[in-house]
Amino acid sequence: MLTDWLINVLNKKAYMTSDNNISGAMNIEQVREFALSLYGVTEDQPFGDDNITFRIEEKIFMCLWLGEDVDTTGDRSRKFACKLPPGRNEELRERYETIVPAFHWNKKHWSDIYFEKLEPCVVTALIIESYNLIISKLPKASRGKYEKKSNNRNYNMKAYTYIEKGKFAFVEKQIPEIQEATDAIVRVTLGSICTSDLHIKHGSVPRAVPGITVGHEMVGIVEAIGSKVKGVKVGDRVTVNVETFCGECFYCKHGYVNNCTSPHGGWALGCRIDGGQTEYVRVPLATQGLNRIPDSVSDEQALFVGDVLATGYWAARISEITEEDTVLIIGAGPTGICTLLSVMLKQPKRIIVCEQSEERRAFVREHYPEVLLTTPEECIEFVKKNSDHGGADRVLEVAGGKTTFQLAWQCARPNAIVTIVALYDEPQLLPLPDMYGKNLTFKTGGVDGCDCKEILRLIDQGKIDTTPLITHRFPLSRIEEAYRIFENKKDGVIKIAIYNG
Repeated sequence: MLTDWLINVLNKKAYMTSDNNISGAMNIEQVREFALSLYGVTEDQPFGDDNITFRIEEKIFMCLWLGEDVDTTGDRSRKFACKLPPGRNEELRERYETIVPAFHWNKKHWSDIYFEKLEPCVVTALIIESYNLIISKLPKASRGKYEKKSNNRNYNMKAYTYIEKGKFAFVEKQIPEIQEATDAIVRVTLGSICTSDLHIKHGSVPRAVPGITVGHEMVGIVEAIGSKVKGVKVGDRVTVNVETFCGECFYCKHGYVNNCTSPHGGWALGCRIDGGQTEYVRVPLATQGLNRIPDSVSDEQALFVGDVLATGYWAARISEITEEDTVLIIGAGPTGICTLLSVMLKQPKRIIVCEQSEERRAFVREHYPEVLLTTPEECIEFVKKNSDHGGADRVLEVAGGKTTFQLAWQCARPNAIVTIVALYDEPQLLPLPDMYGKNLTFKTGGVDGCDCKEILRLIDQGKIDTTPLITHRFPLSRIEEAYRIFENKKDGVIKIAIYNG
């Protein structure tokens, strides 16, 4: 039992994160609650009122310091100590300045974690890693019940679920299990909300199945793999591809993985099968659907690899962009920015971004000052004025508005390529008599997530950075609030990171 003094401490606002800490960081109460949420964990205070120890079978795996300490950045911060393998401790201390040898503990085996200066997904992953290390050292008879609990997964999780048109809600579901030898189970550490989730909510995705857990933008840690899964192992940090594909059919072999003929092929996660706005997700065809995240790449850096960034990268690739081209991108939402980043890799002569929102134009102006900006009302004349041949050589339509499809072909020069990236809520018309003589080539993009490994390599090299898109961070428990902000474009939102913690 905790002392009354400790209960009062945990309820004090002083223990919420300060302005000097990262946005969305866990506070001391969240750290304690997460540790206690793990199976079989108990807490006590053998070292006095200023510490809480957390145990499994009387073995300590974590000690939470309730006071403050001056960290390596010179700020007063809160910390916990956890036990990790010596090599792992060395690796973490080199990577993070706020992970240091533990005070009052064996410094070879224990590290102090200044959790307010770290992403929640890093904090929770370290707690679980320490927890699992202690379990692995237990006698076989004791260890068995934890392993059985993990393997059987006879416990539930909260999953944000598509109930019916216009309605998402939390539903309690059983943690998924391996169903086929090609499956993997991934513990979601960080997810996001995509505009495609909103399309599901509003009934614009006929393939979406009521009752599925939504969410297809996520990264996590591999918890289990089927016997036929290659390329990843248990414990790996991975991106999860929105596309599931077999890698063997005609379309996969030609790089058109969105058209995979497997029953699980195409956009399945968060659409036809349970997705990632929850704690665990089953990924079918995991050999193709998972990519290991390089150690130097954070979860936030990798968050969009499997969906919006793969979408933008594919759109740029099929648009056949050259260094002589004027490229028009319609839409500066999340997918539009990811498309912009991918187009910039092609180094065209000039890039024009058309966006209605002043806030999003300001975002582009701040982060990508070399890009030309215009509005839908001025776009046609602006493009004519800022192109060499009376229109854009390449147009990528990413907005999906009521008039943006028409705007796309109107802004294109004769014999241009127009790539349609957006999803639409309504059918679009192709007025051929009005287009006569323009000889346009239309390409429909969507996401073909066959380049995720290459995208991760580019991120690792510092050539792509999508972290500025993350304007908000919320725990999974507050995802309804996150949806409200995202759907209504409140508070300058671009993308929201959803962490499990």
